[in-house]
Amino acid sequence: MDKLGKAIRLLRHQKGWNQGDVATRLEISIPAFSKIETGFTDLNISRLNQIAKVFNLTTAQLLYYSENKEIKEHVEELKVV
Repeated sequence: MDKLGKAIRLLRHQKGWNQGDVATRLEISIPAFSKIETGFTDLNISRLNQIAKVFNLTTAQLLYYSENKEIKEHVEELKVV
């Protein structure tokens, strides 16, 4: 899982949402969203903007969040079971 995917997953967990909730907001399938979280899918600017808006962030804030040390502190809770 890449840093951005981890950040998106952490944000989703903080909102109490499941993958289906976010996928619906992005108008994509759950498997497609799962690939975003795991880093399997490279994000284009348009999709990055959409994801940021879902979490009420700017794209810059989302990118900064993915580099924030808070992500490193939550690695264990982000692991796929």
